[in-house]
Amino acid sequence: MGKRVGDIAVETEPVSCKHMVVLGATSEIAVATLKEFAKKGQWHFSLCGRNEEALRHLAVELVSSNVSCSCHYYDTAMSAEDMQKLWEGLVKERRVEVLFCAVGYLGDQKLAQDCPDEGQLIFEANFNGLVPMIAFATNYFEGLKQGHIMVISSVAGDRGRCSNYYYGASKAAMSAYLSGLRVRLYSKGVHVINIKPGYVKTRMVAHKKLPPYISASVETVAHDIVNIYYKPKAVVYTMWLWSYIMLATKMLPDFIFKRLSMF
Repeated sequence: MGKRVGDIAVETEPVSCKHMVVLGATSEIAVATLKEFAKKGQWHFSLCGRNEEALRHLAVELVSSNVSCSCHYYDTAMSAEDMQKLWEGLVKERRVEVLFCAVGYLGDQKLAQDCPDEGQLIFEANFNGLVPMIAFATNYFEGLKQGHIMVISSVAGDRGRCSNYYYGASKAAMSAYLSGLRVRLYSKGVHVINIKPGYVKTRMVAHKKLPPYISASVETVAHDIVNIYYKPKAVVYTMWLWSYIMLATKMLPDFIFKRLSMF
């Protein structure tokens, strides 16, 4: 037997499947991660994003004997009220075990310096527009006394750099927010995981020449994310080398750091 999601047929979900809500489901990292999760167990993925046609195509691609999908419109510009309706519909559909947030917007740093609207858009996409959904998930998982909140942040949030400090500041805000949630949920059985990729070979940075030895493929990042779900940690850098790079970066005195042209 099958069922329908929008205008596509989706196989009936496995009886014992877990339910993951995915924000930004059509991002390259999210797609690779969902494919990796599909190899490990039985899942129902609630795919959330702005491009509904792309969501439907992804659902068709993912559906298998282990995976079922549903598609839902989500935009970081939505009102908190609309986000609440979305979340309530998702948990009414079936119990949620995981919220995975893969939304990200690099933005245009130079434009943001001259145009406040671009700066606001960067913060909306990377922080303000995500917080309501994370908050709804937090309260829900806290009541269940279990669950996973997995959010892709960035190493850019570890220290502000002149080349992308709007983006970095929005990611730093998310990292601080997740840190607070982690303390709140410590005794509740809920895992709050901050995923910090370094350079990743995606369309978002296709115009840039990336250092080869510290640049990861989306498949590498996906593999790290899936591993960290099964063996949770508070913060995961991917590639692992970035944990040492950012440790050294944070330890640099400001009078040296601000003179480094590479930043």
